Amino acid sequence: MNKIRNTRDFIITSHVRKRFCERILKMPEANVEEFLKNNQSKSLVNKTILECIKEMEEEKSYLNNTSFMQILHEKYGNEGRFQVFVYKQMNVLFISEMKMSSKKTRNILKTCYALDSGYMLIRCLNLHDKPVAKVGQKKNRITSTWRKRKSKKFLKKRK
Repeated sequence: MNKIRNTRDFIITSHVRKRFCERILKMPEANVEEFLKNNQSKSLVNKTILECIKEMEEEKSYLNNTSFMQILHEKYGNEGRFQVFVYKQMNVLFISEMKMSSKKTRNILKTCYALDSGYMLIRCLNLHDKPVAKVGQKKNRITSTWRKRKSKKFLKKRK
């Protein structure tokens, strides 16, 4: 995992600023709009996010998680290539989309999450404990259904 050094290639959107204040700095949602109207506080949040960008590491393993990627594509579309970055000191996960132009590649920060939050996107990563199957719930429904179908076809062919 490589650390990012060039922060000029990242675009910080207003959505990321809002979510950073709400989810990481734990500000009430009602106060975030007023807080970010002030240019000094806006630049302070930008500075904090840029410090995170300098030290964060890309987590390519998250891109192999099918449910995680499915949620990302449903939220943000299929056009771009996503990157997931983690800043471990603040326990933050950033999601960016790469936009390629003829001159350079830009990373647009889409959103950020606290890794200890209960959001669906974070829960599907199974960062903590794996979910326990409920009593009476089949562990592998797909395989058992496939076996039933296979056995019915097999029985028909044998007759």
